[in-house]
Amino acid sequence: MNLTSKKELGIGLSAGEKHYRAFVGPPEKYDIVSAMQFNLLTFLGLREHHRLLDIGCGSLRVGRLLLPYLLPGNYFGIEPEEWLVKEGIKQLGDDLIELKLPSFLYRTDFPASEFGVVFDYAIAQSIFSHASQQQISQCLDQVKKCLAPHGILAATFISGDTDYDGTEWVYPGCVDYTEKTMAKLANASGLEFKIIDWPHPNGQTWSLFYHKDNNNEVPDPTYKLITDTRQQLPLIKVDQFIDEHNESVGSFDSMHLLGRKYILRGWSRNPITQRPSEKVIVTNENHQIISQTKIDVVREDVGQAYNSAEMNISGWEIYIDKKEIPSSTKRLFVYSYCDGILYKLYGEFEVKF
Repeated sequence: MNLTSKKELGIGLSAGEKHYRAFVGPPEKYDIVSAMQFNLLTFLGLREHHRLLDIGCGSLRVGRLLLPYLLPGNYFGIEPEEWLVKEGIKQLGDDLIELKLPSFLYRTDFPASEFGVVFDYAIAQSIFSHASQQQISQCLDQVKKCLAPHGILAATFISGDTDYDGTEWVYPGCVDYTEKTMAKLANASGLEFKIIDWPHPNGQTWSLFYHKDNNNEVPDPTYKLITDTRQQLPLIKVDQFIDEHNESVGSFDSMHLLGRKYILRGWSRNPITQRPSEKVIVTNENHQIISQTKIDVVREDVGQAYNSAEMNISGWEIYIDKKEIPSSTKRLFVYSYCDGILYKLYGEFEVKF
């Protein structure tokens, strides 16, 4: 990094440590999480003249993009940790704050209505992933009071099989909720609830909350992460499964849940040619083929490790809808395909329905 050191950016610190970037999440993802929120809001229709409420605004992670974009007086933030906001302002500079005139409340009870304005949009990124059901209800009740008839709250939560039943805020740990419970909490507050497919680098699920009589006005925000061509590759002939992992074959690095889709990532190498594999195959523990994809993602780290320019393009990425996975499946595996033989990549992940 040139003008800014890794230490200044909090690189290497754990989420929750007292640094303006690390306290709100992995500092390495600070920039992408801010861009993710900004892109979603504008995709949903946010424009410069709209009023926006940033719930849990922290160190202005998305605020640093929204403040220059919105007209003066249109950005509002709620954040219990006042020092975080002050650190965020320090990074932006006082001139921008004087020009854009944001408003802040430093409270834990989500007092959205106390700003005395009506909001066109609100966002709560990684708030419900730490909150109790009572806190979520309190937040939704407050937002409903000051959300415009056409307004939308975009919020994330961690989709799971069970519901957190505690009463305390959990941080830096996270809590899970079922989609059914989130819909129930929304309805109890008089709001509609909709799951959307929008990328999240930490695997959280995006959802929308809006007034019940606004159903026809809410845009369809489903983000087409992939084209159907990845899922419609020709059928393959499998002669043999090699289930003993060979370090040189590749790695199944990560699996995250995005709405109703799982996103899988990794890299793969053909053990015969020592070049990137042609494709990878996803199966369950019964060797039932679920999906497949081509190798077309840049992985310069792999190229450097093998000192091979060809291996710079050895990465893969695939999205699988939950409904495409047999309900009996407990784990997913990825294999490198080579002339009828499937070589297992290092790594396996549990499936949650």
